[in-house]
Amino acid sequence: MERHAEWLDWVNKGATNEQLHAVRRSVIKGQPYGSEPWVERMVAQWNLGATLRERGRPKKELVNNGSRHLYLLLKPARSSLVKLSP
Repeated sequence: MERHAEWLDWVNKGATNEQLHAVRRSVIKGQPYGSEPWVERMVAQWNLGATLRERGRPKKELVNNGSRHLYLLLKPARSSLVKLSP
């Protein structure tokens, strides 16, 4: 198989910071490396969804679920938990 005429120049050009970041993320997290459509297909085909998510458990959202007490996290000079009753 013959190489493209500009192959040597392409190889010696080096990678951009974006490319290096993508390769490192792929190696560290086990993500497929390639174009976005290809990565999405591989993730779906091989059940690799966890490789695209951030590490750890997702953060809980504070919601008012009908409880009589509403908890607010305030951040003045120091963090404190305040309980408000209706």
